Amino acid sequence: MSNSRFILTIKTDSYVGNFDRDLTAYCFGWFSEFVHETFSEAFEKEEGEIDLHLINTNDEHGATCCQIDGNSNHLLVYFARNPQKHLDLIKRRLLAFSKVYSKYHEYDRKIKIKGISLYEEVITEKLILEEKL
Repeated sequence: MSNSRFILTIKTDSYVGNFDRDLTAYCFGWFSEFVHETFSEAFEKEEGEIDLHLINTNDEHGATCCQIDGNSNHLLVYFARNPQKHLDLIKRRLLAFSKVYSKYHEYDRKIKIKGISLYEEVITEKLILEEKL
């Protein structure tokens, strides 16, 4: 039996810990208590109700759907289903994010989205032992 999840890596020129939750709210419609209301309302208002099947997880700050990669300029976003059919929407929102973000946060420079990669992580279960007792 196998199971999979999908991981979108977003590569930026900045430390993503400064804006990860705002980015996921604006670009994917994911909401949390730590998100500026402008970003949390923007996705549904501009795109309608779209379920991207994000996987909720937790970090030291609470609920999230993403994780900072070992390279602190890369953000990993987790999906239960392949988001490939929504990639045009995701790319458009990623490119618009830095402009919107700079309006609401004093940031010394514009955030640049350098690229994305989409991975499928396949988890396989293998029976190792089965015996009657």
